[in-house]
Amino acid sequence: MAAHGSSRVTHVTVARLDAEWRVLSSRTVECDAVAVGYGFVPQIDLAVQLGCATTHSADGNPVVDVDEGQRTSVASVYAAGEPTGVGGAELAELEGRTAGLTIAHDLASGEGGDPVPGVLRRRGERLRAFARALQEAYPVQPGWQDWLHDDTLVCRCEEVPVSRIREAMDLGATDARSIKLLARPGMGWCQGRICGYAVSCLAGERPQAPGAP
Repeated sequence: MAAHGSSRVTHVTVARLDAEWRVLSSRTVECDAVAVGYGFVPQIDLAVQLGCATTHSADGNPVVDVDEGQRTSVASVYAAGEPTGVGGAELAELEGRTAGLTIAHDLASGEGGDPVPGVLRRRGERLRAFARALQEAYPVQPGWQDWLHDDTLVCRCEEVPVSRIREAMDLGATDARSIKLLARPGMGWCQGRICGYAVSCLAGERPQAPGAP
């Protein structure tokens, strides 16, 4: 739930949660270091700049929308792997092979026939189903918002705490973009890659695809 310390971490607060991530009980543990990881954020900036349509994956993150041959909504632009939804290295490699076959097919004829063998497609469907099941089994639930204090950092790059997010909303910000303009979360080096999801949730909206740089 929280890491504590001044010049370095000294202890953490850990908790037992219910299905919605509301705290059932908590305790403090002394420690020298903390490692936290939860979920992956697909990098889709290039595809968005090219005008490719996006959709949302099972965990709510925006991803590039593709057909069975890995074609995007923009002619001659194909996407595979992480930008179409994080599903592991094996799925990424398979989507890359699928995209290669589709590109060769489109360059050779542009129509007729299915460039992707059925066995390859079925294997991809199984891997995507597993990735979706994993996302649905371990979702980020809204209860985490109840853990926050006014001094909780939301944007580490710009050192924006929750209090400034709430102040922006009190001033009339109703979406993540307005909050960004008023309070500066997502304006630092990572351009919202770390804090974008949290800011969107606090604004009450789904994470959106990145805009032009």
